Amino acid sequence: MSFGYGDVFDAVADAVQPDDPAIFCDGDRYTWGQFTAASNALARSFLAAGLKPGAKVAQYMRNSAGYPLVFVAAMKARLAPVNVNYRYCPDELAYLIDNSDAEVVVFDADYADNARALKSRMPGVKLWVCAGARINGFDFLDDLATGDGSKLDIKRSPDDMFLLYLKILLVVVVVVVVVVVVVVVALTIRRIFALTIRRGFALTIRRIFAI
Repeated sequence: MSFGYGDVFDAVADAVQPDDPAIFCDGDRYTWGQFTAASNALARSFLAAGLKPGAKVAQYMRNSAGYPLVFVAAMKARLAPVNVNYRYCPDELAYLIDNSDAEVVVFDADYADNARALKSRMPGVKLWVCAGARINGFDFLDDLATGDGSKLDIKRSPDDMFLLYLKILLVVVVVVVVVVVVVVVALTIRRIFALTIRRGFALTIRRIFAI
């Protein structure tokens, strides 16, 4: 039996009670029944926009109840979520959206100015979605997550994926830490080995002279 990430969330929804809590964040609350219905409806909205399996959904958002909603909806629709650092300036955002081939950009209302500046530069993006507030010129996340909340009749794949972008500084830090650890371990082993040799040599000399 093969399955994709979206199937995992469907299975969880079937296993829990609809009134069980799913998400608490900054005063927002989703039960599993609400979260499942909203993510299914949002997945249908993504598909209705003409997205095909593997299409990228960029999440230009801070941590919020909407973040996992978009992530799971993308998985259910066989789309690939893409994380976007909310600290990026417009040029960095443009590069990431273009480099990831994102066809959907979901952004927090706080970043509407950047989204508006990018919209004309990103012809490949089919859907710009604002989370947190209605803003002219963009779709509203709450609207797209309202509608048919039933389980999608879709065959998913183990090859369904998501994209994770890391800032180069973080990568450099990780590499430096790994190198430092390797060097420290190597030097420690070398020191232990050298001490062992010296002690062994001294013991041999004492035995010779003792004879």
